[in-house]
Amino acid sequence: MRRHLALCHLLLTLTLLTGGLPPTLSSGVSATPHRIEVEPALEAQFQADGSAGYLIYFRDRADLSSAHTLNWEARGKFVVQALQATASRSQRAVRTYLDRRGIDYQAFWIDNVIVVSHSDITTFQALTTTFPEIAALRGRREPMLIEPEAVAEALPASTAIEPNLAHIQVPDAWALGYTGRGLVIANIDSGVRYTHQTLVNQYRGTLSDGTFDHDYNWYDPYEQSSAPWDADNHGSHTMGTIVGDDGAANQIGVAPSAEWIACMGFNPRATDAGLLACGQFIVAPTTVINTDADPNKRPHVVSNSWGSCGNPTTYDDWYEGVVAAWHAAGIYPVFANGNIRTTCPQGLGQVTNPARYANVTAVGALGQADATLASFSLWGPTDQIDTLNPRGYPSLKPQVAAPGTNRSAGQQSDTTYLTLQGTSMAAPHVAGLVALMWQAGACLVGDYAATETLIELTATTTATPGYPGHPSDGPEGRPNQATGWGQINALTAVEAARTACGPTGTLVGRVTNAEQDEPLSGVAVEATTQATSRLTLTDSRGYYTITAAAAGVYTVTASSFGYLPKTKDGVEVISDTLTVQDFTMALAPHHTLSGTVRDAEAGWPLYALLTLTGEPAMAPDLNIAVWTDPARGRYSLSLPEGVTITLSATAWAPGYKSTEVSVPPLEDNVVQDIGLHADLVACTAPGYAISHLYWEDFESDDGGYLAGGFPSGEWQWGSPSVWPHRCASGNRCWGTNLNGNYANNADAHLTSPVITLPEHRAPPTLRWWQAYHLEHSRWDQAYAEVRINGGAWQLLWEHAQETSSADWSVKAYNVASARGGTLQTRWRLVTDGSVSYAGLYVDEVAVTVCEAQTGGLGIGHVREADTGAPLVGARVAWKHGETFTQRVPEDPGVDDGFYTLFLPIGSSVLTATLTADMSTGAYCDYAPTAAAVTLSTVGSTVVQDFLLTRAGFRFYLPAVMQNSP
Repeated sequence: MRRHLALCHLLLTLTLLTGGLPPTLSSGVSATPHRIEVEPALEAQFQADGSAGYLIYFRDRADLSSAHTLNWEARGKFVVQALQATASRSQRAVRTYLDRRGIDYQAFWIDNVIVVSHSDITTFQALTTTFPEIAALRGRREPMLIEPEAVAEALPASTAIEPNLAHIQVPDAWALGYTGRGLVIANIDSGVRYTHQTLVNQYRGTLSDGTFDHDYNWYDPYEQSSAPWDADNHGSHTMGTIVGDDGAANQIGVAPSAEWIACMGFNPRATDAGLLACGQFIVAPTTVINTDADPNKRPHVVSNSWGSCGNPTTYDDWYEGVVAAWHAAGIYPVFANGNIRTTCPQGLGQVTNPARYANVTAVGALGQADATLASFSLWGPTDQIDTLNPRGYPSLKPQVAAPGTNRSAGQQSDTTYLTLQGTSMAAPHVAGLVALMWQAGACLVGDYAATETLIELTATTTATPGYPGHPSDGPEGRPNQATGWGQINALTAVEAARTACGPTGTLVGRVTNAEQDEPLSGVAVEATTQATSRLTLTDSRGYYTITAAAAGVYTVTASSFGYLPKTKDGVEVISDTLTVQDFTMALAPHHTLSGTVRDAEAGWPLYALLTLTGEPAMAPDLNIAVWTDPARGRYSLSLPEGVTITLSATAWAPGYKSTEVSVPPLEDNVVQDIGLHADLVACTAPGYAISHLYWEDFESDDGGYLAGGFPSGEWQWGSPSVWPHRCASGNRCWGTNLNGNYANNADAHLTSPVITLPEHRAPPTLRWWQAYHLEHSRWDQAYAEVRINGGAWQLLWEHAQETSSADWSVKAYNVASARGGTLQTRWRLVTDGSVSYAGLYVDEVAVTVCEAQTGGLGIGHVREADTGAPLVGARVAWKHGETFTQRVPEDPGVDDGFYTLFLPIGSSVLTATLTADMSTGAYCDYAPTAAAVTLSTVGSTVVQDFLLTRAGFRFYLPAVMQNSP
């Protein structure tokens, strides 16, 4: 997309052009549709306030399963590319919709989630019904730092190694030469005082000449501050425990030779979006202004002393996708178990989220120089089952414990030290320990399960017996839900790490181009035996390195997009030895893949995005995105021979289903046309219109619907005098007790007459408007069902589990198997003997078909005449249709201000207009411009651009309105 600076500032609110809220989408004929999880508390907030902020989670998940076979650099790059591609593909339609509505949001690829700052209920309800790619809509989260406890007695200033480090035998690990050198550790905290005397030398942003480079080493998602700072002491203190050492009398950190980077997760403006941004920064650090992400600069370990809790605490997966991405990238996640608070009382199962997650190492707190459980440390177990590294205790929390009272860096000055206590102080010990272990055992780098297992196996048993008889406890209380497997022991852990890898060597080499003898970057080099596989990518100079490769004989293969693969058998890796294997690669023959993307039913060409993926999966240049020609729908690519291609096609215009087409390895030029199907349930694609096979609005009579079950008369026809106080349209509808709450011990149903449908080329859709206020489905249940051709009743809809309410909205389901036959629908309410609410209401029941009209498409741009700047929000209309110009967010070859509009065969007059929004101040008005266009062929496209001339500025002042030329 090419952007231009417009002379006039335009604030326009764009709406969906569907005549109301779009219906729910469904791909099944009679099966239950994709269900979007909507948190009851969020629904309640909208009902109370009419607006709210929320999180949008998407169904599509990147396949990161092969990441663990890659070396460090290749692993990070692969994970980021896969996550970004998945988010770009699955978020596209929702982001376009939010942009049209003028909604403020942040989109993240780290967990395929969008954070909406604030929207009205109309926008929210459309999200619940229109986009099947959405998995869940959840309220905003408010995680907190795990604040330290007050220290009853100040500890004396240290003159050497802190007692908490000595107690877990950290100095003994140092004596073996393991200080964390070569490893990078991050924290997500309140920031860090980077100039502190114990932290400045370990900061990765400190340059050899004493200056600083904060890019890729620090990120503040709230202020985008240019250098690290600490808002609370907390972050400096925890980082000091990880790496702190001033080279003299203040040895406060577990891994003093490791480097650190940090992300500001918590300041007075901290939000869930900020923590998602930090989670993303950890996988791919950026500049301080959040540009140019580089996964090669990611840390090895991330320490987190924050969380959220409730009473009771239950598992909340809002951050789990971030943690999963860390795992895929080889980053070790450590979380503090949490401290006792009013909302987090002591007792079983109170561990905070995300420490509660099964795939993180949660850390409890002990005394500074003893193995006694700290009184403030929260207990497990968790209610999420560990499938990654359970070791026989799948609900265990914490995994281990560490000293929870210690002296470390403060933020007031470069020489300030504070003594604090809390699980926040305990967790950084484990983060530092992982660095020591990964220095000692290179094969453990990125291997969470093996590393955590060694930490647990080498832990020292604590005096805490656990909770007698609890299923999370082991024999004689080890492990237990208070201290896990025990107190960490740095000496035994690094000794276990250095013997864990066995004999290993290093495989290196260089890959060059056979034609020019030039280095090839991004080549996938894979070394395999029957027992193992290691994969890496060449760097910008063509070199690759596979470290800690188990000694043995390997088959080594080099493959890259556009080149013929090369394989070398019998490559021997010898213990403690450097093995060199170079490759020279020849270009593969190339062939042309071309075709046209069209509407599968109407035949008109479509402006669409094609995303190419294929094998070899690690070829970085294979993830190609190309747009079709907007007027002809044509695309053309030159691709190498022997590559299996998958084409994913997504129309730019709304209302189309995406599709995938597999293309076998090319051996010659190939033409691959693609047909995209309009979503005939949503019926929002240009040129498609809804017609009714059946429609009942219940205004003149009850529609012949029968109320049955018990108690008699529970379903009533008329006007509700209680919530929702109105019908969806008109004055009459059906509901359960129009004058009060529904009955207890009821099993009441409302059944439509048998509806006969004609044989029709388009599949029918069953639609109705619905409102409900119901108790939790554990006690009261509501259903909508359909019976096709006299068969069994099949479920279409059921209300969410929680006690919840939802105002009038459309439900729509594909009932294609009823084409040329019959259907009946019914709504059923089953209740228990206590607590009742307003009930279930139904209005405007219809069976519709969605069909393409006879004609084609008009496309083009609207620009400002004086400057050529694209105009977004301009109205383009003919006498029976209209649309608005929009942004084109990803195509570098097409301007913003683009439109697509259905046109009939023959001549039409199009008019482009853009008028200022008088409520927002002084903005430009443009004179209308008209053009006659002729569409001569069914299924064709006509291009018509417009240039609009400014008509003047309009100013709005209190009680005064004036125009100026």
